[in-house]
Amino acid sequence: MSNETTTQDQEVISLVERLKNRSIGFYAVPQEYRYHPSVVAAERELGLRRSIRKGYDIIRNNFFVDECVGGIDCIAEDELTVCFDDFSAYYDFLRGDIYDNACYTHAAKRLVCRSQTAEWLCLC
Repeated sequence: MSNETTTQDQEVISLVERLKNRSIGFYAVPQEYRYHPSVVAAERELGLRRSIRKGYDIIRNNFFVDECVGGIDCIAEDELTVCFDDFSAYYDFLRGDIYDNACYTHAAKRLVCRSQTAEWLCLC
């Protein structure tokens, strides 16, 4: 178990270093590490990920974060929506930055749901 954790930690460290060296971009990060707090923090620091809107969607009964994500060349950006079933996961994902760009209406084109029971992607 500790070897697995160590391997995962080493992979995260390696991904963050490669992000900071600009040798990879958002799309090169493997899906299983895409929402790791260290990876997300590095991407935000480098401008590869930035939030557009965030808030609570009363219709869907979840918290959401709309973000622009892009590659190292930043020629094209995609809008990605991450949603959360509970406030603490939402708050942790944003590292407490819940007020800037707060929005109370929401219509996502692309939705990634992260909950305790499911993780899925749907094109809406």
